[in-house]
Amino acid sequence: MILLIFASIEWFHRSMGVFVMMLLLILNFLYFALKTTGQNVNNDKWEISKEDWIDFLFAYFASIFTYNLAMFDQISAVFASALVGLVGSSVFKKHDKAIFAGSFLGMAEATIFGAWGFILAVLIMAIVYVFSKPLFKGFGGKLGTVAFSGAVIAYFLQDLSPLQGINFTLTEGIYLIIASVAGAIITRVFSQIEGVSVVQASSVVGILFVILFDYEVFSISPYIAIAGFGGSFVGMTDIKQLNKIWMVGTGGLIFGIIYYLSSGVLLGFGGKLGTIAFLSTVITIGFFKVINQFIFNKNQLNEFSQIPEKEVL
Repeated sequence: MILLIFASIEWFHRSMGVFVMMLLLILNFLYFALKTTGQNVNNDKWEISKEDWIDFLFAYFASIFTYNLAMFDQISAVFASALVGLVGSSVFKKHDKAIFAGSFLGMAEATIFGAWGFILAVLIMAIVYVFSKPLFKGFGGKLGTVAFSGAVIAYFLQDLSPLQGINFTLTEGIYLIIASVAGAIITRVFSQIEGVSVVQASSVVGILFVILFDYEVFSISPYIAIAGFGGSFVGMTDIKQLNKIWMVGTGGLIFGIIYYLSSGVLLGFGGKLGTIAFLSTVITIGFFKVINQFIFNKNQLNEFSQIPEKEVL
């Protein structure tokens, strides 16, 4: 909500039409999030176990490692996160999601937080990760949202300034949306290969986009890599939630639109891509559930209307 509100305020000064669109996005997200919350919260008794605290440590150290790796001039934040996710999920399979969540916060820009500010954000992120485990399982972008929560809370607790936002042209936005859709679909395809986890699939897609685009051939090449990596988080969504490849592509499309619209705010905060992916996933899943419910109810009504009057009586 904070991300969408900040983006709405920014567009209020630029375009009233887009501002209204942002308000509609907020209302859609609220509606679908509230509508699906009851179905996506584990109501069973849940207590913090030793494994959860191990996850806490993996999330913490993955953030630190990614953060330091990304500080090298020749290594982009996308590549650092994808590499940590791929290696970590291959070596420590039981803790792959904690590692990936930590790596997203490690993408944060060093000039925003400073050393102690980043440590605070990491501690908050790791705590949020542990306590949010029962929520929205299988939703793409949840891990990034956990990372973003640490960054945002640290932002409000300190006197921090995000990096200057980027305003893409409409043509550039279309390129970013195409990359987002491709990232989501390719990740879903990779994740269906036997023995490949969703974390590994997303990490591989991130590395591929870095290899193909993360260099200055033209001005937005690095951002195409970022959009593709972000779209891959939508592709991590459980197949039970989005069971068709075109549904995943729709989620990637929504991701690309929100990424384009929110490019001017909270830049350099780790986990922003995942948060956009979570917003997109919630809206996409909620939308298709409403459509299915409408079609199901309509079919029931049609079947009832075809019953002879005597049988109805």
